[in-house]
Parts: sequence; C-alpha cells; structure tokens
Amino acid sequence: MNPAETLLENILTIAVEQIEAAKKLDAEKLEELTSQRQDLFFELELEKANNNINPSPKLIEMKSELDEIDERLMAILSTVVQATNGVKTNSKSPLYGANGRMTK
Repeated sequence: MNPAETLLENILTIAVEQIEAAKKLDAEKLEELTSQRQDLFFELELEKANNNINPSPKLIEMKSELDEIDERLMAILSTVVQATNGVKTNSKSPLYGANGRMTK
C-alpha cells in the first residue's frame, strides 16, 4: 500500500468514528476526530504536492467511499443542528420576574 492509500485509509477510519460521535452527540470527540482528520488531509496534500499520488483503482474506490461517508456525516450533523435549534427556540418557558410574577 502506498503512502496516499495509507493516509486515505486512516481518514476513512476517522470518518466512521466521526459518524459514531455525531450519533452520540459527543461534540468533544467529534472535535478531536475532526482535528485528526485535518492533519491527515494536510499530509495527503503534501503527498500530492510532491507528486507521490498515483490514482490507483484502490485509491479511487477509497475516495468514493469517503464521499459516501461524508454525505452521511453531513446528513447526521444537519439533523442534529435542526433538532437542537428546534429545542432552543421552542423552550421559552415562563420565568418569575423580580416582582414574583410569571413572565414570558
């Protein structure tokens, strides 16, 4: 396996872990994984800059798999954002004011 394939395989592993973190609403883990993934993408860019990437069939297949995983991740994150926005805007519970009366 060439360096680009190894990097992309590691990115795929992290992308799957990102999906699991997103499903569990684990923002801290998601942030950590995103940082790791960015580092790997930087390394991949260095490989590309040094012309060390040959588009092998395996590399193309892995890229396609990553695209599918990214679509799933974005769908999950979009759903989470929509759900949390709904909770945030709909939770206008009445509160007691300084004079002891309920306020909206």
